Amino acid sequence: AAAALLLACAPPPPAANFPEIAFRDSPPFRVDVAEVALIESYLPPLRAPHVEHESPMPPVVPMRNWVRDRLVAEGSGGSLKATVVDARITETLLAVNEDLAANLTTEQAVRFDGRVEMRLEIIDRAGAVLASVNGEATRSRTVPEDATLREREEVLFQMAEDLANDLNTVLEANIREHFAPHLR
Repeated sequence: AAAALLLACAPPPPAANFPEIAFRDSPPFRVDVAEVALIESYLPPLRAPHVEHESPMPPVVPMRNWVRDRLVAEGSGGSLKATVVDARITETLLAVNEDLAANLTTEQAVRFDGRVEMRLEIIDRAGAVLASVNGEATRSRTVPEDATLREREEVLFQMAEDLANDLNTVLEANIREHFAPHLR
């Protein structure tokens, strides 16, 4: 009994590490600017219904990595401003049936909704915007009522990865279409 009590009081094992979400395998965009600047205008509220801060990989982290891995300054003037407009994950509790029959089924109890948005602007030395593109992505996932903390973390991580990959696809197409005169 004493051993069981000690085990019950022991802290839970640490969550396993999650891999970095990066874009090093994709060719970078070599832009005719002197610098690339990342602006994080989205500030997580750190309160319900927002849960991005509880994710093992908040969506803003792969967005930073995307800028680092995909945008390269190869010019002598001007800048490319990458602005994180949105990087949220919200949680909605779903109605769960509480009757006797519900004890025999597992229902979805939580829905996570994620949204990311990034704006890219090429700005000349005088401060004029020469070209701009936007990209956004959304995803939703549900979690069953009996999900463990680890399963919840896995869903949040997968959501961040899916959002980042979707955003990468959208931005890549928009850059090729609208930034062509500024690419090397």
